[in-house]
Amino acid sequence: MLKFKDFWEKIAYFKPFSETILLLLMVILVGDSVLAWNNNTFNNSLSEENITFIDNENHTRYLEIPDGITVTDAYMNLSGFDKINISFNYDWGFNTSGGNDDVSGIYCDNTYCYITDYMDGAVYRYYQNGTFLELNFSTTGDNDNPRGITSNGTYFWIVQYNLGFFKYWINGTYTGDWINTTDVANSYYPHGITHNSTNLFVVDAAYDSVYIYDIDDGSFTGNNFSTVNQGISADNEGIFYSEASKRIYIADSNEEKWYEHYLNGSYTGRNDSFISATYSQISLTGNLTDLIIAGRLGISTTNDVNIYDFTNTYNITNPYISINNTQVWNYSGKFYQENNRTDNLASYLNDYLAVCSLIGDNCHVPFLFHSDTMGILEYSDLEFSNEEFLENSQTYNSSTYETSSESFILNITYDSSEWTSATGKLFYNGTSYAGTRTGTEDDLTFSKQIDIPLLPGSSSQNRSFYWEISLFNSTSSYKFNSTEYNQTVEPIILVECNATYSTKAINFTAWNEGNGSQIKPFSFSGYFEYWLGEGDIIKNYSLDTKDNETHICISPSDNFTVDATIEYDEASGTSYVKRNYYFDNKIINSDREDIELRLLESTDSTTFIQEVLENQQPIEDAYIYTYKYYPGEAEYKLVQITKTGEDGKTVGFYEAETALYKHEIYVNNILEYEETEGRKMIPEDTPYTITFDIGDAVDEPWEDYDDLADLTKSLSFDNDTEIVTFTYEDSNSSFSQGRLIVYKEKYWEDDEIICNTTSALESASLTFNLSNQTRGNFIAEGYITRDSEELLVDSIRFSIDSGRDIFGNFGLFIGFFIILTAAMAFIFHPIVGIIAIDIALIFVNLIGFINFGGTFLFGILAVSVIAIWLMKD
Repeated sequence: MLKFKDFWEKIAYFKPFSETILLLLMVILVGDSVLAWNNNTFNNSLSEENITFIDNENHTRYLEIPDGITVTDAYMNLSGFDKINISFNYDWGFNTSGGNDDVSGIYCDNTYCYITDYMDGAVYRYYQNGTFLELNFSTTGDNDNPRGITSNGTYFWIVQYNLGFFKYWINGTYTGDWINTTDVANSYYPHGITHNSTNLFVVDAAYDSVYIYDIDDGSFTGNNFSTVNQGISADNEGIFYSEASKRIYIADSNEEKWYEHYLNGSYTGRNDSFISATYSQISLTGNLTDLIIAGRLGISTTNDVNIYDFTNTYNITNPYISINNTQVWNYSGKFYQENNRTDNLASYLNDYLAVCSLIGDNCHVPFLFHSDTMGILEYSDLEFSNEEFLENSQTYNSSTYETSSESFILNITYDSSEWTSATGKLFYNGTSYAGTRTGTEDDLTFSKQIDIPLLPGSSSQNRSFYWEISLFNSTSSYKFNSTEYNQTVEPIILVECNATYSTKAINFTAWNEGNGSQIKPFSFSGYFEYWLGEGDIIKNYSLDTKDNETHICISPSDNFTVDATIEYDEASGTSYVKRNYYFDNKIINSDREDIELRLLESTDSTTFIQEVLENQQPIEDAYIYTYKYYPGEAEYKLVQITKTGEDGKTVGFYEAETALYKHEIYVNNILEYEETEGRKMIPEDTPYTITFDIGDAVDEPWEDYDDLADLTKSLSFDNDTEIVTFTYEDSNSSFSQGRLIVYKEKYWEDDEIICNTTSALESASLTFNLSNQTRGNFIAEGYITRDSEELLVDSIRFSIDSGRDIFGNFGLFIGFFIILTAAMAFIFHPIVGIIAIDIALIFVNLIGFINFGGTFLFGILAVSVIAIWLMKD
């Protein structure tokens, strides 16, 4: 960066005024801002490269990064390929005794080689050592000038120059099928042919292209690739696909070379020259170990077949990339993947930038590529940039269960001087959740806790997630997706126990409430909702069975929260009153719980309405637990659970007049009512009703807030300085925060909060200056937070009255005089007099002579309306 001293020296040097102004503007515009930067090449200007390793060795490439840059994105794709070693082995010593003296194509399987003769219109067969065997078969009439040949063991395909290719059975019988390449692919000079399991590849000797056909029906796939940019002239005659290397080799009779291609047609960059002299006709074939080249030498009648070693043993092994002796990417074993995307390498680059010695204005970051063995490591799709964002870490659990609560945390660094605000969304399995932001300045943390959504079935699933971070300023915005990770989600199960799920959580049995005998069998119908987390995501299960016992099992052995509605009766449903049982946020786990369901015989049962009220208002969804006293065991036992409807009522069944009962009532899983003494159920007025009032005494209209222990506090307003002060000292260990809130009273709308300040100190003075406020009435409140509960501890009401400051006590006299005048003026017309007094009160309040306050004015107006109503008749 240009320092002030340097700037001043340049000002002195550039004497022309216009140049000085220009330099000044340049310095101001550059400032301290971080320039946007991106790069997709190393310093060799290559965005992709095949790095060839001959042995255990290293290759280094350098990335240039300008001084002052903080890298936020650094990725590349890596692919590993075999280093194919092809070298001349021997000359076949071609035998032309069979008359095969015009060689044009060759194909070899594991036993024989088949060579076409373009003058004879025939295919000759040889042993692998080159010994002539026989004239295998003659080609069909239209295929009288055969060139390239290939076979899959069932068929032969043979090219006809200037026409297309023909299909034969392996015994040489023509199938009747042929493809006119000039019609379907505009390929007028087909010469060589090869195949893989799905396609035929035909090279055109004049059009610099390879055309691809379907191997089943010979139809043109519509795909072809050009060789024109790979140094190959228009003499592409031989072609061979190697199953060993998964690549295509094309022979050129003019250049006397073979060229290697990937299956997609792209050139690997590898080629080599033939050993023999110039070929006028050339063909390629091969097997797992050899590349075989056949053709005529020059324009003579001499034919030749050369054998080249074709080995596939040089697979790149244990590759890695290191920066400054730190491995930033590695792979164990043979690396035979394509487009393996690295993680973000930005943090490693930034670590090196911190210690880098500049070369000019740039840091040259060394990327060391290594392989233990011969092979090819390709880098591509380089992405290096600074988007004012750096992902530092993500925190999450790699495995979890559906419905459980999981936290996801992302920590980032960004340029807060460039971006004034930031938001984060968690995208989990395709669903977005707004994150919570914490942190200051350039370091931010986004977090989100969610209940894991249900699985589509009973099998585990890998679910992906990432964060979308949005950065904003006044003119633009930028969105960035964090690294995507996976989380394995396992199912949770609650079912009737079976051979697969045998971890028992609950055992239900039915019992006679009167005599205590077990009822076998009994009917059980239950609807269960269960979860592991907060209950935002729930799973359900229904069960309808008749048995002596009902066993509920769970998986995994964790704490399940369960809501359930259960209906039970004896199996025959004739002798007992059907009852319900409920779970409300009940915790179950692998510690088995035995639950006895009590049934009351119909002849002993009396129905009572159970009503739950709170301050005379009905309470819905109140759970009433009814306990019956058993003298022989000297204990109360739970005999029924009932649940109120929206009218606060439900029905219970009792053994009236003889048994003792007591009750507990739960609302929102909180015990709101408990009877400590038993009582008999006496049927009196019909319908028989038991009313429970769980309400507290009506609160006083004011709140006493001076009873907190370990607290000293004061709340005051200074009329001179117009500062409100809340001072407190709280020595209680549960203290977490103090708060001062100041409201300005609004009579026709909600009060306006003009101050809301907090402190986490155990002793503090919180202040607020109201000197910039206009006249009005204000309320100040002091709060203390203990155990996450905020408590009001003090409150004051005060006024800022600029009118009173101006008029003083004289204003009081004027105001009183105005009100008195209004009252006396209409003494003989009371209704008009009341209205005049109200207008006078409002007037002196607005002027500021007297400050009555909103409550007083509304009260007077209400009384006036009532008085006028009573007097109007």
